[in-house]
This record gives sequence, C-alpha cells and structure tokens, in this order.
Amino acid sequence: MKDSDRKYHVVAYQLADGVLELKTLNTDLVPGTLTSSAELVKAIQANLANPELFKDPGKFRKVAKE
Repeated sequence: MKDSDRKYHVVAYQLADGVLELKTLNTDLVPGTLTSSAELVKAIQANLANPELFKDPGKFRKVAKE
C-alpha cells in the first residue's frame, strides 16, 4: 500500500478512575492533506506544546455485567 493511500486516526487517551477519555487530533492544526506518515509526525511534533492539539473528548466507562 502506498503511504499516500493510508488513513490515520490519531488520538490522545487518558485512563483515570475507571474512565477512558479519548481526544481526536485537531485537523485545524494538523491538516488532513498531509501526504506521508513522516509529514504527519512532523506536524504533530510542531504542535506538541499546543493545548488545542487534541479536541472533542469522549468519555467511556466500563459497564459492569449483570
């Protein structure tokens, strides 16, 4: 598969007190038009200090079986 045909989903996660929080990569900072994984890594590294790098948190909790 060509690198340009690959699709990436980049998330940040945190697990605390039984709750998993996932945040998705902010495509306003890291555009979806990048053409290689190397460009993706470079764009993420350039924004690591930016608190807006990840957004739209989703929270998940394990449900106890009955």
